[in-house]
Amino acid sequence: DWRFFGIGSTGAARQVDLGGGRSLELLPRTGQEEYGRLLAGHDVGLALMDAPHPSLVPIEMASAGTVCVTSTYGNSKTAPKLEALSGNLVAAEPTVEGVAGALQRAVERSGDLELRVEQSAVDWPDDWDTAFDEKLVSSIIERLDPR
Repeated sequence: DWRFFGIGSTGAARQVDLGGGRSLELLPRTGQEEYGRLLAGHDVGLALMDAPHPSLVPIEMASAGTVCVTSTYGNSKTAPKLEALSGNLVAAEPTVEGVAGALQRAVERSGDLELRVEQSAVDWPDDWDTAFDEKLVSSIIERLDPR
């Protein structure tokens, strides 16, 4: 009974055949407000990011109450680090088996709506002063100082 959507297409909405009678509906980009509503209307998200940072898309999904599967990366983006940001993030080793297992866990967790709402509070800076605290700014200035 699952339906599959992708968002962010630069073209018009279209269908992609996934086989087995399933298809993925590609949706065009939207404004930020509509994007937030769209994410909140989904149960499970998949945002695989081959990067050492958590990336914005998984954080947006988690904060919208979507249980989001995202990939780990070396020792900088581990399951404990991702799950500390939000319980709505499900870490997947970047392998077919790892992603399949994480999707299975996400589907199992998606039925607990109360928990999803509770875990939508992402532990992530939401203003410049928090993101660039005094210690970080001092460290940057120290490294840039030519003396």
